[in-house]
Amino acid sequence: MAQNRDSILVVGSGVAGLSASMSLARQGYNCILVEKAGSLGGHAAGYTCKAINGKCQKCGACLVDDLLARFGDFPEIQVFLETRIDRIERKKKGFTASLNGKYGLKDINCGAILLATGFKPFDPNEKSNLCFSSIPNMITAVELEAMLRDKELPYRPSDGRQPETIAFVQCVGSRDPKRGHPYCSQVCCGYALRMAGRLRDLAPKTKITFFFMDIQTFGRSFSQRWASLQQDFIWINEIPGDYFVSDGDRVGVSVEVEDEIVDLSFDMMVLSVGMTPTDDQLTYQQMLDLSMSSEGFMLPDEDRGVFVVGSASGPMSIEKSITDAAGSATRVIAYMEGAR
Repeated sequence: MAQNRDSILVVGSGVAGLSASMSLARQGYNCILVEKAGSLGGHAAGYTCKAINGKCQKCGACLVDDLLARFGDFPEIQVFLETRIDRIERKKKGFTASLNGKYGLKDINCGAILLATGFKPFDPNEKSNLCFSSIPNMITAVELEAMLRDKELPYRPSDGRQPETIAFVQCVGSRDPKRGHPYCSQVCCGYALRMAGRLRDLAPKTKITFFFMDIQTFGRSFSQRWASLQQDFIWINEIPGDYFVSDGDRVGVSVEVEDEIVDLSFDMMVLSVGMTPTDDQLTYQQMLDLSMSSEGFMLPDEDRGVFVVGSASGPMSIEKSITDAAGSATRVIAYMEGAR
């Protein structure tokens, strides 16, 4: 495939990057897709189906598998895996990017750049009160996704036993101004509730508790579903302050209930971690002289050929990332047509 000023450089092969590349390829544009990891799909490639009793919960995991299945139909897309971009230089028309990876060093030319660098799940080790590395049966929602995709049933990391009681803690790393994350990550409530429903479907006797500030609605039928969700799970309108290992390697927390501090414990605890900017964002900001939002995500410079898509621009669901990618591809094409 020829690499020239009519080619488009797409950085990142998660949901948004794949979707945008395919949209551009359908319109006859050559795409150069650069991915630092060794496989396509980004975080979402590790997500599991959350169907309940065979009924789709619209979590979006199957959309990723569908994208990957269709991706090979587009010879217009050239993929560079395990590759980083060392330098991007603006030219009179377009850009020259220096690639460095398993294929060696290579300079490529392109007419526009689409940044689909995704997000980074919040690292719970940043919050010392969670004692994350010291509590064996406390895991993140990302780890639970991988666990269910691999084994189908949840298990305690400490002993492999199936948990009878599970607690979800919401807003871990989100809505936290002290850490520079004042925003709601938008997707955490949806994925946690769908995951809890899936867990109950797999093991109906599992008792599930939610610690929460409030619940972000999702889906058109949420108001109808909320009544049953309130009955299905135990709801505690508080985020615990203290976490510790309890008897039997259970996860203990201290919370205030009716003006009294009480200790509760669970076989396993799942932290609904938020979405944060990737470590790469600063690199591309400096390379391309981009501005950043108040939340630390990249802002596009579309008048000069730089587009930002999906969760690289802020927290976004799988479905919304696909929609955003289609819109961004349309604007990229308009820019390319105008630049000729």
